[in-house]
Amino acid sequence: MADAASLLPGMSCRFGWGVGALRRRGLLLLLIAGQVLLAGCSGAPASSDRKPTEASPTPSASASAPMVGSCYDGNAIERYRSEMRAIAKVDTCDVKHVAETAYVGTLNGSAPPAGADLRAIWAECEKGASDYLGDNWHGARVDLVMFTPTPEEWSGGERGFRCDLAETTDDFGLVARRTASLKDGLRGARPLAITCLKLVADDTAPVPCTESHRYEYAGYAVAADGPYPADDAAFRKAFDGGCETIVAKYTNMTVSQLRAHRQLQSIWYRPDERHWDLGDRSARCYVGLPAVPDVRRSVRGIGNHTL
Repeated sequence: MADAASLLPGMSCRFGWGVGALRRRGLLLLLIAGQVLLAGCSGAPASSDRKPTEASPTPSASASAPMVGSCYDGNAIERYRSEMRAIAKVDTCDVKHVAETAYVGTLNGSAPPAGADLRAIWAECEKGASDYLGDNWHGARVDLVMFTPTPEEWSGGERGFRCDLAETTDDFGLVARRTASLKDGLRGARPLAITCLKLVADDTAPVPCTESHRYEYAGYAVAADGPYPADDAAFRKAFDGGCETIVAKYTNMTVSQLRAHRQLQSIWYRPDERHWDLGDRSARCYVGLPAVPDVRRSVRGIGNHTL
């Protein structure tokens, strides 16, 4: 049975029954017979939401024309953020760096892109990043950052944009410094693929599924087009059904069986508003696992059985 520590900031979940409710750390939990059970829930402190993915390059990052495969380093990347400021190109990706250019494009028009134009550019970034990695980027331990010209750079004639990938250690966007290219990270042995996560205090860390873990990546759901969800109920409406379907398929259960299961749950991380406005209305879906028994294998295809 799940405990209160099973749910992290920014994470939402579905557990099908219970009575009574309270707020704790911005999360909606259900109390039943003295035990805390995860219920259909959503919400997170502002500090834990994924942060903007569209940023403006500094002069040091855009002094020369960007090239696919270029790497950048800097020290201004903070926990829970994927916005990158004051980063500078390094000579080779073999030295420590925080970002790598996966796609470069050219802008048209009479003004810096905004609104629908930004969403079209973001779609290019997503395709370019997925091609660079070898599979859909949502399934990788990375975040995608789009750099477009500032108004000043636009006035100076800059018309290029670039799409960078940064390896992350969790869904909160903690960026890792690395000394190897991200290219082909979802091909072959798929070293960048999201698999299993262990719980570390109020955070997670990727581990092989043969080690003790509390979450297992099942895929991602995309919400219908529309305004950014205004509250927990709107988030549940946007993602509960999609992630339940994905987790049920992953575990070889029906949705009804998953909802009634006492050990496995459907859990997801919600997107932040900037991602949503750019057209990325996706949420990563996970199988939530109990603290007891200690799970040290994948639950893919487990069926409607007890652990």
